[in-house]
Amino acid sequence: MSQTKWSNLYKLEDWWSVWIGLLLLGTVFSGIITVVPKMPN
Repeated sequence: MSQTKWSNLYKLEDWWSVWIGLLLLGTVFSGIITVVPKMPN
C-alpha cells in the first residue's frame, strides 16, 4: 500500500471532491448558506 503525500491531497483530482464537499458542509453548518434548492418532481 502506497503512502499519500501531502502535496497529492490538493493536486490530485480525486481529492477535489473531498475538499469541495467539506467546504460545502462547512458553509452550511456555519450559516453562510441558509437556503438549499429543492429538486423538481
